[in-house]
Amino acid sequence: LFAASGTEREMKAVDSEHNKNLQDDDRREHQLLRGTSSSSHPMSRFGAGNLRTLLHLPQAADPPVDVRQELLAFHKEQYVASRMRLAVIGHESLQEIQKWVESSFEPIPDTPSSPLTQATTESAATAATENAPTAEGQPEEQPEMKAKEKVEIEGGDAQQSGSAAQRLRERAWTKTTAFDKGWKRAFFISPVSERRQLALYFPAPATQSEYRTKPSHFVSHLVGHEGPGSLLSVLKGL
Repeated sequence: LFAASGTEREMKAVDSEHNKNLQDDDRREHQLLRGTSSSSHPMSRFGAGNLRTLLHLPQAADPPVDVRQELLAFHKEQYVASRMRLAVIGHESLQEIQKWVESSFEPIPDTPSSPLTQATTESAATAATENAPTAEGQPEEQPEMKAKEKVEIEGGDAQQSGSAAQRLRERAWTKTTAFDKGWKRAFFISPVSERRQLALYFPAPATQSEYRTKPSHFVSHLVGHEGPGSLLSVLKGL
């Protein structure tokens, strides 16, 4: 992958997969959500990759961006032992397993690495964001959504866990919302395949920092319950 030819092959593989997915109805629907989300939220960015974002835009930048060198720099800084965790299970003795682990993984560098913050990831993804879809229009390579907007309608160690939750709260996607209170729309989509589906979306605050209690699981359970008195039983009775 790090060879010049390998990087180019991977770009072409990503581009091929993206083009294959253009006619996938689920991905087209998700792209509609991306295209109508807030431009200040990471969800509005181009979520895949193609030759335009991985090769052509970086080459056309001023100054030009060498994607392979950016890849090597990112790998050198972030792929270090301090960021890794290893779990080994075997019938052998601990001494033997430790010997195997040390011989196989000792070469991995353990240089200090900067926090994997939003700023770090943004610098590596600058070219891709140029192709980010917006509510006003989709990039040329994106599925052409034949959608018509019809009407506007009204865990672990406590200290470590707290630190992890705090880091999650500092992520960019927790500081802004993809869909604000004004996002109340109805879309009709012409699918590629034969399908009839009603999808309802209810924007909610980010819950990644609440990973220990998982409040979204409670909501999912209540909505997905199919017993007496459930939403499903009420709808079936209509």
